[in-house]
Amino acid sequence: MKRGTIVLTKFPFTDLSSSKRRPAVIISIFIKIKISYFAFISSVIPKKLSKTDIVIIFLIKILKKQD
Repeated sequence: MKRGTIVLTKFPFTDLSSSKRRPAVIISIFIKIKISYFAFISSVIPKKLSKTDIVIIFLIKILKKQD
């Protein structure tokens, strides 16, 4: 795996009672010390963003062929 790879990983709930498998992008990997950093990926944008939230919006333009 390398930086930028999208993976499925377990993310803990806020209260740490359980976790859920979610998509994430690998931000950084330190192989020698076996540490990796991931960024959570979500299609839901919260009403209030925290200081660490980053919203990336992809716009897809669909061209309709005229008959």
